[in-house]
Amino acid sequence: MAVNFCGNCGNRLEEGEKFCTKCGAKVEERPERPVFDPQPQPVQQYNNAYQQQYNYSAPEQTQSPALAIVGFVLSFVVSPVGLILGIIGMTKYKTRFRGFCKAAIIISAISMFFYAILMAILVPSLLGYINASRRSHANSTARTIQYTVDSFFESADNSGYGMKTGESQEFDIIVDNNVWTVSAANPANFRTTGSVRWGSEPKDRRSENSNGDTDGETMIADALKNKLPNIKAATIHVVLRNNNCTAAAFLNDSTRKLAEGGDYPPVKSNGCFADPNIWQRNNKTSVVGLAPLSSSSISYSQIV
Repeated sequence: MAVNFCGNCGNRLEEGEKFCTKCGAKVEERPERPVFDPQPQPVQQYNNAYQQQYNYSAPEQTQSPALAIVGFVLSFVVSPVGLILGIIGMTKYKTRFRGFCKAAIIISAISMFFYAILMAILVPSLLGYINASRRSHANSTARTIQYTVDSFFESADNSGYGMKTGESQEFDIIVDNNVWTVSAANPANFRTTGSVRWGSEPKDRRSENSNGDTDGETMIADALKNKLPNIKAATIHVVLRNNNCTAAAFLNDSTRKLAEGGDYPPVKSNGCFADPNIWQRNNKTSVVGLAPLSSSSISYSQIV
């Protein structure tokens, strides 16, 4: 219920009275004052309105330039890393330091292009040099093998168990874990004595027994092993004509047998390789050593 007072004398009036009961003044009606009930506004709406009204924006957080600078520097020395850091920097930086990132990407791409060209030139040359060095060492070993086998058969001829005149023989020799094994010879090509025999298979061979008997193939293996004690694994092919070692091929690998025409040149009728120098020039990736490197029919012992 609304309570009114006389505007003239301040007397309290009852509801509905039109005149003051004390002074008789007319009562003026006053509208009821509305009740103010404010609604809370969200803070975010206030902030947005403030920003729109005053064109205000929060300051951008300070970003470290380390990634951009490191990527730029590495683009000169480690191009792939510089390229990756440049790409990451382009996604990280919105305005500042993007120039460093772009430069890192461009410089890295150019450097990698020139590196690829350089590698395409240098790698084959380097591999060729390595193969040439390995082949030169293999050629030296093949010459030693030829010399050792030739010397052995010169001694064998003097001792009565060398090759017969006009005969030829080829041996395959395997070195596995420093164990030398020589393929069986054709006994018809050799002279024999009471103490040396030819033609035994490796599984049937024996060392010198109490009677002094031994196999010629075992004697060849022993002579080579004594001359080349550091060889632990190898495949060897030697050619003999008229009691002379006329050709030798050497590969520092015991897992496969050497093949004529594939691993070494064809053997001519005189027992020498056909054009060994040309063969090695045309097969630059081959590391099979050859001896001699000429097509003459003379033996190593005759050369030295």
